[in-house]
Amino acid sequence: MLNKVVNKSWSVALILSSFGILIYANVLNSGFKIFDDNFVIVNNALIKSPANIFKFFGLSYFGGGHYYRPLTYMAYTLEYMFFGLDPFYYHLTNLFIHLLIAVSVYFLLRLLLKDERTAFLTAFLFVIHPINSEAVFNIADRAILLSTFFVISSFFILIVKEEKNHILWRILSLAFFLLGFFSKESAMMFPLLVFFYFFVYRSLGIKAAGRKVLPYFLFLSGYILLRNYLGITKVLPWHSSKELALGFATFLGGVLDYFRLFVLPIDLYFDRSMPLFYGIWDIRIWISLILWAAIIFIAIKNRQKISKVVLFFVLWVALELVPVSQLFSAIGVAPGVISLAEHFVYTASIPAFVLLVLFARYVYEYLISRKISSSRTLKFAFYGYIVFIILMALRQSYINSDTILIFRNSAENNPHNTRAMTALGLELGKKGRYNDAEVVFSEVLKRDPFMSGASLGLGKALCDQGKLLECLSVYESIPNAGRWNELLAQNKYLTYLSVIEKYKKRLVADADNPQLFFSLGVMCLKVNNSEEAIMFFQKAVRLNPKYKEALYNLSVTYDALGMREEALESYSRLDAISDQNDEYKEKISGRIKLMQEGL
Repeated sequence: MLNKVVNKSWSVALILSSFGILIYANVLNSGFKIFDDNFVIVNNALIKSPANIFKFFGLSYFGGGHYYRPLTYMAYTLEYMFFGLDPFYYHLTNLFIHLLIAVSVYFLLRLLLKDERTAFLTAFLFVIHPINSEAVFNIADRAILLSTFFVISSFFILIVKEEKNHILWRILSLAFFLLGFFSKESAMMFPLLVFFYFFVYRSLGIKAAGRKVLPYFLFLSGYILLRNYLGITKVLPWHSSKELALGFATFLGGVLDYFRLFVLPIDLYFDRSMPLFYGIWDIRIWISLILWAAIIFIAIKNRQKISKVVLFFVLWVALELVPVSQLFSAIGVAPGVISLAEHFVYTASIPAFVLLVLFARYVYEYLISRKISSSRTLKFAFYGYIVFIILMALRQSYINSDTILIFRNSAENNPHNTRAMTALGLELGKKGRYNDAEVVFSEVLKRDPFMSGASLGLGKALCDQGKLLECLSVYESIPNAGRWNELLAQNKYLTYLSVIEKYKKRLVADADNPQLFFSLGVMCLKVNNSEEAIMFFQKAVRLNPKYKEALYNLSVTYDALGMREEALESYSRLDAISDQNDEYKEKISGRIKLMQEGL
């Protein structure tokens, strides 16, 4: 009997793994993505030394004091030690964890439901369904994969512990829970899940359920105190209670879309988002309210028919969505757009697929009992649906194998997501498609003129096409690039050098052009090369002694360098050729007077 169980378990694990590899093998050879991969892996010096492993427990993930995921950083460090920056192995690790979770889901549900078929079908849907592809193909989503694995393991051990009643199982369950919230914050909901398991699923009283869950809440309290001590507690608050209400209402509308995607995943895309409901007169908010009212009405009317199993899994789905519900932090991708990323529902998909399987079995039994359809027809429809899900997953895998396809798919499905469009422009630039990148960045800036990342990208695309002056015009228009200020300064400096080199080459055929020498002088000042700037201004003035702008810049440069005699002589020449109402007369008259007085 034991051998039969073991052999069946191995068979299930093999089936789940085979389908998972079939679907995701295409992604293994894709590279790092523009978004978070560069920050947490490619350009992160910390993960490139094992000596930093313990430092991660004092650092904020992504910086800024928002997230705390030391175990995820440790995973990247171990990978870098063995594989460097070869993205194949990082993708392979994500896939391996996903398959491990699928097998764990099977064992958990088999133990929890005592139903082999529901456990297998749920795990099968979990491993193949394309809604989970974002969490698998996006390396930076390692946090949700690790957290889910540890939470599922903790839950499984908890149930085993109830049967074995041994202290070792209790310690193991708590240890896996600890690993879970050191991987991602969403694991903080697990103690409530444990409470609902005992209170709803096992029908224990509130006090008895509370005692069972107390150790998990104590661990959670210690985790919160640690983050508070480290100062990693920041959130992005809404500006007003009205915005918060609209953010939550928009999220509820997005949840309905999640439900639809679980059944009909035809328009999946990376970094999913949704424009914020703008107010009470937004038709979308009324559609959402009506649908939710209908769902709640049906649930209340049929509450006596809702089993504790169904109620528990509904509560599980709800719990997993609470951290991303916009209630505790404004989670957006652009001004006026909230994030509804598909990886948000990765863990929630487990109870969601349980409910989907239970509902499908209910419909099957209902139709058979009423003789509305034959068993053969329904099985054919079921297998057809599985084939459809696999085909959608393979399509998503094909898109996810190419970074440009990923972001183009996002931009086509949701043009409001300027972050995804900016990433598309950056990827096009990396591939040398500078004109296409220019078009994309220009479109982004039409939607969000203050998006400095897109402005930087546009400038770089113009520069790479040789449109240096247009590039500089874009760079000069950026008032503050924020975290990209250093990059902006570097790009401007290099572009000025390129313009100087270009102008110097033109001197061979245009050596008598005072405008060209003046422009060279201006560019030299931009790179703090005052000596060459003076030389070029002097040449411009020699070619055109009445070139006021060149004389003015020459005078100011002398003055800034403390060359008072040269500055005064140059100011005086400019003053002599300037009319009484000339703008230069007003600019220099006071300065000449001060210099003549020796000040």
